[in-house]
Amino acid sequence: MHILFEENGYPRIDGWQGGAGTYVKIISSQLIENGHQVTVVMGEDIDCDSVSRDDNGIRVFPIKVRSRILWYISKIPLINIFFPMLEYLFRGFIKFKLILKINKEKKIDIIEYSEGGDFWQSIFKVIPYYCHIHGSGYTLKRHVSKIDFSDKILRAFQCFFISRAKLVISPSKKMIQLVEKENKNKFKNTISIKYPINIIKKDKVLNKINHPNPIKIFMSARPDLTKGWITFLDAIKKVNTNYYKNVFFYLYGHEQIDPDYEIPNNVLVHPFIDRKRLLNKIEDYHIAVVPSYFDNSPNTIYEAMSQKIPVIGSNVGGIPELVIHRKTGLIFKNKSAVALGNAIIYFINNPEKIFEMGNNAYKMIFNQCNLKKNYFKRLQMWNN
Repeated sequence: MHILFEENGYPRIDGWQGGAGTYVKIISSQLIENGHQVTVVMGEDIDCDSVSRDDNGIRVFPIKVRSRILWYISKIPLINIFFPMLEYLFRGFIKFKLILKINKEKKIDIIEYSEGGDFWQSIFKVIPYYCHIHGSGYTLKRHVSKIDFSDKILRAFQCFFISRAKLVISPSKKMIQLVEKENKNKFKNTISIKYPINIIKKDKVLNKINHPNPIKIFMSARPDLTKGWITFLDAIKKVNTNYYKNVFFYLYGHEQIDPDYEIPNNVLVHPFIDRKRLLNKIEDYHIAVVPSYFDNSPNTIYEAMSQKIPVIGSNVGGIPELVIHRKTGLIFKNKSAVALGNAIIYFINNPEKIFEMGNNAYKMIFNQCNLKKNYFKRLQMWNN
C-alpha cells in the first residue's frame, strides 16, 4: 500500500515538529517497517535544499510557496479580505500538482490530509482521501479571539473539502463536534482514534517514588500565549506563596518570558528542544501541566502518561478525554490561575496521588494508544 500524508508540521531537519506531525512520523515509520510505502508532503523546511529527502524510508517533499501577486493582494484594502482564501487555493494547487506527479510515479492508494487539505482534490477527486482534524487556525481563533469575514470565507472552502472526504478522523470526539458545528452539518463518516505512541517498557517506569520532595512539574509547548503560559506563570506565584520549597518547575519552549516577570529560583526556563531530548528529560519529572486556552489532543499528555506522569489540564477541547479528573490527573477551569494553583497544591499535599494517578494514566495510554494496536486499527481503516 502507498499512503500519502499531507501535514505541514512534519518533523523538519532542525528538529522542530508539530503535534500532528509527530503522529505522522510515528505511524509512517510503522508503515515502513511493515513493508508499505509512505510519502509526506509537508510545509517549508529551510534546511532542505532539494526537492525531496529520505527520512528513514519515508519520502518527504517540503513545499516552498512564494507569490508576488498574493503579496500585493494582501496589501490592497477591501480586496485583501479574500487573501487567506486565495492563498489557500494557490497553496492547494501547488500541492495538487505535486501529488499528481507523485501518483504518476507510484500510484497512491489513499491520502490522509491534515484539516483544510487541498481544495482541488475535493473537486477533481483523483485520489481517495481522508481528512485528519487536529485543530485549525479558525477553530483556535474562535476560542481566543474574534472571527472576521475573511476567516469565514476561508473556513467555508476548508469545510467543503472536509465534507467531501471519505472519512473524517480526529484523536478527540470534541474536535469532530466543533468542526461539524463550523460546517453547519454533520459529516457522513467520522471516527475518533487516539494518537499512537511508543510505550516505554514497564520496568523503566516502575521506579517512580511515592513521595517526591521537591515535586518536579514541567510544561512543554511552543511559545504561543494560547498554550496558557500566562496562566501557568500566575499559578506558580500562587503556589510559591506557601510551597516554595516543595516544588520545582521546568518550562520548555517559552523563550520570551515577560520582562516584568521575576523568575523565582525554583523555575527553570528552557528554549525549544527536540522531542527525543525532551522525552529523556521528562522521565524524571512527576507532574505535567497543559493549561491550553484551546487544544485538541496534545502530544505532551500522551508522552507524560506513557511515563506514569499524571497531568493537570484545562477543561477545553479534547484534553478531558485524556485527563480523566482524579483518575489520570486533574482538570481545572480554563484560564484560571487560581484553579491551576489549587490543583498543583492538591498534589503537593497528597503526593501518594501522583503515584496512583500516574499508574492509571499509564494503563489508559497503554490500552488505547499502544503503537501496535493503534497501527493495526488504522491499517484496517485505510484498507476499508
